[in-house]
Amino acid sequence: MQSNRSMHAAGSDAGLPFRKQPTPNARGLSSRHPQRTQRLHVVYAALAVVILAALLVVAALPVAAQQTTTAPTASSAGIAPLLEEDTVVLVVIDLDKIDFKALSELVNRPDFGSDPQNGVKFLKEFHDAEAAQAIISVNLSDLQRGAMPLAVLPNAGADLEPLRKLLANTTPVNERSPREVRQIGDLLVIAPVATLKRVSKNSVKRPDLEKALAAGGDAAIKIVFALPDSAKATIEEVMPTLPPELGGGDSSMLSEGLQWGVITVQSPPKMSAKGLALAKDKESAAKLKDFWIQLIKVFTEETKITPRRIDKETFDKLVTMITPQVKDSQLTIDITQEQADFVFQKLLVPFFRYEMLWRERSSRLKNLDMLVLCYVSENKNRMPDDFGVLLKDGHIKKEDLKNPVRPDLEVGYTLVKLAVPLDKLKDPSQTILIYEAYKQWGEGIFVAIADGHVEFVSDQKQFEDMLKKSTSAPATAPAK
Repeated sequence: MQSNRSMHAAGSDAGLPFRKQPTPNARGLSSRHPQRTQRLHVVYAALAVVILAALLVVAALPVAAQQTTTAPTASSAGIAPLLEEDTVVLVVIDLDKIDFKALSELVNRPDFGSDPQNGVKFLKEFHDAEAAQAIISVNLSDLQRGAMPLAVLPNAGADLEPLRKLLANTTPVNERSPREVRQIGDLLVIAPVATLKRVSKNSVKRPDLEKALAAGGDAAIKIVFALPDSAKATIEEVMPTLPPELGGGDSSMLSEGLQWGVITVQSPPKMSAKGLALAKDKESAAKLKDFWIQLIKVFTEETKITPRRIDKETFDKLVTMITPQVKDSQLTIDITQEQADFVFQKLLVPFFRYEMLWRERSSRLKNLDMLVLCYVSENKNRMPDDFGVLLKDGHIKKEDLKNPVRPDLEVGYTLVKLAVPLDKLKDPSQTILIYEAYKQWGEGIFVAIADGHVEFVSDQKQFEDMLKKSTSAPATAPAK
């Protein structure tokens, strides 16, 4: 069962999309093959990456996409150093084909926040520094560690120093691992040192991914995917039968049935997208279609894309758009301009608006919690009786008590009155100090915990049990 409590650092939303416990059969296998089972979860997470790309890239980046079956292009030759035995996804962006003005206009809206705008700026800086392509390589090992390499392919004769500096200034994927910029073949790559060493030694031919790249034609953005042999073997050995939530049945339908796939997207203002996957045969294609539908369902449930972010009618229409048509051994998806506009307005706009509010809720409570803890450290580990004490002595200001989801309240949070001083708590990681005031429970609330972190609790009973253990009585009652 999925956990009802999801930890959030201020301004972040962590967690893999697949968090359900395995079936009884899978639990038995998990105890015997823990590393292989972990690897299997990573395989499914990689497939989830493809779904997320299909949902979000449609309206986020402009490309000129043509789905052809030409011979491999020069760009696929440049990418060759990143192809490894365990590579499962490649995202290739042809920067020369991006209309940055159109893209900036698309994402330059207050309800999107700064992330999309910074993403456009990020890509444009690389383009201006003579990068021809930006590439993200998703290897199963890197996906486990969250340390995927970012590479750029410079234009012929380009000065590499500006690109080196831009890469060096990118936000680390994994801050605990030292990262370096190195030239590997024609590419400049930034990644943890261990990853760079592996990539520089382990390049192999991957005909499946190369065919997918070729099938993407002259697109500015191509998302190509294929299961490596190691992942296929893991699926068949650890989980010969797919779990019920993914439709059940023989897992060889996935491990042997899927050859490769590619997603391409067309630029705004005339947004559209295409997807193509090649199956082993017609029967495999039909089974893969059913699996894809189940995967979308599980992914959206686990990441709560629906129903909290979009209504059921909109969601059902979206699922219809990205449900493939089967012809012989091919699965195809063709999203028209009208449909892409629908995705943008009905999915992306609410998605970013929701994420902005989510981050603000987390960061504001985290800030308030830090101010309260400052008071506690100055007062022999004792909590204040109420927020009025903090206002009076200047530890907080009135605006610190405003909750963005309860703008009608002067005080949008409830301060918990602990039964003992903070340093006497038996379990600080389970003790609530502050929580968002609420009139109706809804999808849940953010709470500040005594060990200093902020988390979101979706289960009301679980929250009430935690609160009961935390306090003798709340300092202030929940909002009426």
